[in-house]
Amino acid sequence: MGKITRVQQARARVMVSQPFYGPCLASTKDIATEQVKTAGTDYRNIYWNPVWVETLTDILEVIFVFVHEICHIIMRHNLRINGRHRKVWNHACDYVINWMLVQAKIGRMPKCGLIDKRFANMAEEQVYAILMAEAKERMENAGDPNGDPGDYLNGDNGDLEGDLMDVHITPEERAQIEGEVKELLQSAATLAKLAGSLPAGIERLLDELLHPPVTWEEELREFMTRAVRNEVSWSRRNRRIVDFFWPDKAGHGMGEVIFIGDTSGSVSNDDLKKVGGCVMDVFSATNPERLRILWADHGVAAREVYEEGEEPSFLKPAGGGGTDMRIPMAEAEEHNPAVVIMVTDGYTPWPDEAPPYPFIVCCTTDAKCPDYARVLRIGE
Repeated sequence: MGKITRVQQARARVMVSQPFYGPCLASTKDIATEQVKTAGTDYRNIYWNPVWVETLTDILEVIFVFVHEICHIIMRHNLRINGRHRKVWNHACDYVINWMLVQAKIGRMPKCGLIDKRFANMAEEQVYAILMAEAKERMENAGDPNGDPGDYLNGDNGDLEGDLMDVHITPEERAQIEGEVKELLQSAATLAKLAGSLPAGIERLLDELLHPPVTWEEELREFMTRAVRNEVSWSRRNRRIVDFFWPDKAGHGMGEVIFIGDTSGSVSNDDLKKVGGCVMDVFSATNPERLRILWADHGVAAREVYEEGEEPSFLKPAGGGGTDMRIPMAEAEEHNPAVVIMVTDGYTPWPDEAPPYPFIVCCTTDAKCPDYARVLRIGE
């Protein structure tokens, strides 16, 4: 069977058997090229290497690959990078897509595919924060704290480089693509509903596109970025984020950032990695004067300090006793911070009075937190 014929056969199978993914795939152009190592996508097209496609076991793997690429397009992964490390973001998106397609039993995932049940039903931003934190831990352990996090991704066999292609677009082109994706999703979802086979997760995806939710990661980034611009108002909350723009890294408009990690034992390492990774991500992009990290349980167990221009290494939690977050909050006050971010389960005594600094609590439970804090519920 010829190389092109095999791809045509896979596309035809998707058109016939997938009332939702079929119309989505029909809207894209597929381009055979050896300029990509395996397969990839920009904002509209799917590119595939004919030599690599022939190495796939059978037509089911080809189907999986093409549906995987169309998912990158309809989930707007290229549009949602927002200054993140491209390879790490690419891997996070792959984990989310592959879990969804494997659960839906669409085709068969090739051996090079990334899948991990740890990331089941997580958002891409959550997976990214964990992957980045873990990569930085490996960099630190390897004695390469200033290395490339993309070189320290677990499970990377090198086959997935370039899945999300780096193509520049103008703001006008971005707006046009957003509109095209929204229209495509609505049309494909209507056809799938008529056929009684709307894939699991797609209805949620459509709702999120039409009514974008504000995740705790986005809120945290927005608060810190607005503080950098000296435009932050901590008495009012922006309930809907239309878009996110990374600030210019030339100079800084922010003093010291303090991160407090509750290491009393009731907060999981994964939750610390989620928030810590997000904080480090924002720290690298916003370039404040200093990042101070306080690991605390019933007292401050360890401290880390990173000056302007230094690249934060992996966060090293220390502690494990009781819980009293009043102590690290008091120590934070001594440094006159621009903002303090705490991750905790919320089961701690709190100061009666509001601290003299903007205060964000990333809470891992539904425990009551003080009214003076900006509370972000992790996992919501």
